[in-house]
Order: sequence, then C-alpha cells, then structure tokens
Amino acid sequence: MKKILKISGIVIGILLILVVLAGFIGYSRISNKATDNYAKLGDKAPQLNIDGYNFRDLNKNGKLDVYEDTRLEIEDRI
Repeated sequence: MKKILKISGIVIGILLILVVLAGFIGYSRISNKATDNYAKLGDKAPQLNIDGYNFRDLNKNGKLDVYEDTRLEIEDRI
C-alpha cells in the first residue's frame, strides 16, 4: 500500500511540474505575439494638454480634432 501511494505521489508531482512548464511556455508565446503586435502598430500617439486635460492625438497632426475631444458628446464626435 505504501508503495502505491509513493508511486502515485511521484506521478502527481511529475504531472504538476508538466502543467507548470506548459503554462510558462504558453505565457511566453502569448507575450511574444503581443510584443510583435505592438511593434506593428508604430509609434505611440502623442499627448495633447489643453486646458488642463490630456488627450491622445490619434492622427498625430498636433491639434485637437473633434473626434479626439472626450469632453464632447458622442454624437458630436462621430
């Protein structure tokens, strides 16, 4: 009986180690894909500070366009 418990403990331990390793491998693949996708996006949108509010200059033209102004109503921005 003790031999069976010892063997089953070893098997469970090995399976647990394999699950953890598979998790690390999966996480590293996802992380690499995310890094590649961010590289494809290009430069980050610059920030515009107007009247104490920060806005993202999505088209990078240096001015606040209507659709970038989050203070406006959605219907106006669309």
